[in-house]
Amino acid sequence: MTLVHFPRMTIQPFDAKGAPKGQPIVVQGDTNKGGTITAEISGLSSNALKVAASDIEYWISQEGVGEVSVDFTLIDIPADSEAIILGQKTVESGITYGYYPLSS
Repeated sequence: MTLVHFPRMTIQPFDAKGAPKGQPIVVQGDTNKGGTITAEISGLSSNALKVAASDIEYWISQEGVGEVSVDFTLIDIPADSEAIILGQKTVESGITYGYYPLSS
């Protein structure tokens, strides 16, 4: 795991077809617009593959990377931006719903 700090993050939402949807959301520490804290990167090292021969570990291969993932820690993201990032739906009355359609 690698922990990094960074000053700015740009998030571009996409629609169901993979096209950019709306303007990118920029989180950079502006007052009441949220800020970045950390990004925790894991899975950069690969798992060792051990091949046994003649009852010993004859050959060890460790190529590539594992399953790379990153967890971001952000603070004070505006509710409308958070809803867009999480894929939630906000109706005209201002209520935000977590909408998760069933796949067929």
